[in-house]
Amino acid sequence: MKAIICSDLHGSLTSASALKEIVEKEKADLVLMLGDFLYNGPRNGVYDDYDPEKVIEILNSFADKIIACEGNCDARIDKELLNFKMPLVNQVILHGRAIYLVHGDLLDNKMLELKPGNILLYGHTHKPNVQVVEGVLLLNPGSIALPKQADHQKTYMVLNDDEVRLYTLDGQLLLLKSVSDLFESH
Repeated sequence: MKAIICSDLHGSLTSASALKEIVEKEKADLVLMLGDFLYNGPRNGVYDDYDPEKVIEILNSFADKIIACEGNCDARIDKELLNFKMPLVNQVILHGRAIYLVHGDLLDNKMLELKPGNILLYGHTHKPNVQVVEGVLLLNPGSIALPKQADHQKTYMVLNDDEVRLYTLDGQLLLLKSVSDLFESH
């Protein structure tokens, strides 16, 4: 089963359109979205391709594949307009591993009850990250719309069988790691 992992779309029409193409090209079974879907947030200003109405239409076109969680910029009205649930914490089992989805602003290990071998997906920082902490694999895909790392590349991840890949929005592979190797090396 193949999953696209992305976060922090913030109403970007260009990024939402690119995400839809990625989902189709990758033949993704799931799209794991880590919050901040429509609103651009008070720190970001309004950018040229900000179009929450069209982003709603795009996301709803593949809502049956989306497993999501709520971000700090998501509003109650977003939950009414988007055709998928977005609790504060969500969970899915993939490849025999428990995978938890949180936005990242309210990260609390006690709330999540993480165990070694689990995978935690989080966003919020707008910076990609792959690391193992206390036996838990932490994956942050960065932002698909408003990157904050030094190179300012829009990024997302693909989780497939035993590998995780980090890509730029234009398809450049930045990282390829075996999930098993990541766990074994810590």
